[in-house]
Amino acid sequence: MYLALDDPPNLANCGITDNINTIVDHGEASTHNFNDHEWFNDIIKNNGINKYDYDDFENLKYIKRGAFGSVHSATLIDEKMTKMKVALKSIESIVNDPDQ
Repeated sequence: MYLALDDPPNLANCGITDNINTIVDHGEASTHNFNDHEWFNDIIKNNGINKYDYDDFENLKYIKRGAFGSVHSATLIDEKMTKMKVALKSIESIVNDPDQ
């Protein structure tokens, strides 16, 4: 599963801060469990984020490994068969708790 922002400027006040377990949602900070799938699905539904399957991408090419995963370039094929060059960040772990 991959996520993409529908209209990034609309999310100017909604993003992850330096504290990885805190999200700023419309100017108010609150702590969430990133493993809580219901909360994650609500963020997707309410903030203009589209969900894509692996099969929606072609020409996947490795770029570089980062702190939490790797970055790839790819071509996204949307429902209108429009092709768009994108960068994909795969997040392997954002929780520092060894019990998770």
